[in-house]
Amino acid sequence: MKKLMAILVIVGLLSVLFIINCSNRNPASSTTAAGLVEQISLTIPPAFKAPSGLQTVQITAAALDANGAGLPNVPVQFSVSPQMGQIAYSDTLHQTNAAGNITVNYTVYVDTSILLITITAKVLNSEIQDSKLLTITPLTQAIASLTLDPKSSVLWIGQNTTITDTLTATIKDAAGNGISGVLVSFNAAPVGLIQNISDTTNNGGVFKSLLTVRQEDIPSGQNAITTTVSASVGIHTSSDNITVIRQTTVPDNIDISANPASMKLAGTQEGQSELT
Repeated sequence: MKKLMAILVIVGLLSVLFIINCSNRNPASSTTAAGLVEQISLTIPPAFKAPSGLQTVQITAAALDANGAGLPNVPVQFSVSPQMGQIAYSDTLHQTNAAGNITVNYTVYVDTSILLITITAKVLNSEIQDSKLLTITPLTQAIASLTLDPKSSVLWIGQNTTITDTLTATIKDAAGNGISGVLVSFNAAPVGLIQNISDTTNNGGVFKSLLTVRQEDIPSGQNAITTTVSASVGIHTSSDNITVIRQTTVPDNIDISANPASMKLAGTQEGQSELT
């Protein structure tokens, strides 16, 4: 009987120590398989103008450890205040990816009033969170045209592992003037990484970004692939195709000849030579 009582006392003491240990843990930290989450950093678009109708923006949160490194598999919950619009997650787990990031699409209806919306990203079951103010101003000018112009429609990948192309989106009104401050979103499919997916147009109504394609993006056994790039603003969309070709051989040298090879010009005279 005395042995039984002693065992019960020991078990009771261990239970008390366990409870005390749990209560002393920092509630503002979330432990994951990758480490300890110390901070969550939220990235939203800058203040922008938008035409009336549904507007979708991308919002990204990064779960970071004490050294600022991204942590994977961290569950993150997004919310908005006031409660309006809809947040769409790309997966059912709502967790950060291998780089420690999670991106969602937020869609809201733009009418005639300025929208001031507080976006919050919070690590699930913790007090770690970050909030930013999203500002959307109704566009007073009607968009007459949205054009997308890649610098090159054909890209050659030689010995380089990657190749880049400049994408230029231009927004104009009915008078042909550029519209500034409008949020433009780029997309590329089936391949291609866009450096800056979305941003606002400058005073000339222009937004530029870089498209990068890797050599391994071209399927094995093929020498080329065509990817479609697009720019969108609300219901307005413009797209173009870019073909990426794997260059299997590299020339030793390139010969250029001019016809005529030389010209004598005087004063303001102009001459023309054909290069082949």
